[in-house]
Amino acid sequence: MLVQVDAPPTDDVKRTLEIVPGVTQVAAADSRGTVISYEVNSEAGRDVRRQLAAVVVSNGWGLLELRPLRMSLEEVFLHLTTEEMPHE
Repeated sequence: MLVQVDAPPTDDVKRTLEIVPGVTQVAAADSRGTVISYEVNSEAGRDVRRQLAAVVVSNGWGLLELRPLRMSLEEVFLHLTTEEMPHE
C-alpha cells in the first residue's frame, strides 16, 4: 500500500504504522515538508486499509492518499521469469 500522511515532523508516523496488526514492513518513500509517503507491506491476503486509515485519523494526521501499489509490467515479467536458486 501507499499511504500519504500530512503530520508534524516530530510525530513518529512510521513507528505507528508498523504496529498495525498485519503490517510487516513500512518504508518512507517520499517526503515534501510535512507530507510523507510510506510504502506499507502486509501479510499475504490481509487487507489492512481500514486499520491504516483509522490509525492515521485517530492521531490527528491528514490522510491524503491510501492506495494499493501495483507492480509495473517489467516487475511482473522479472518475477515470472526469474528463478531463484536454492542456497547450499
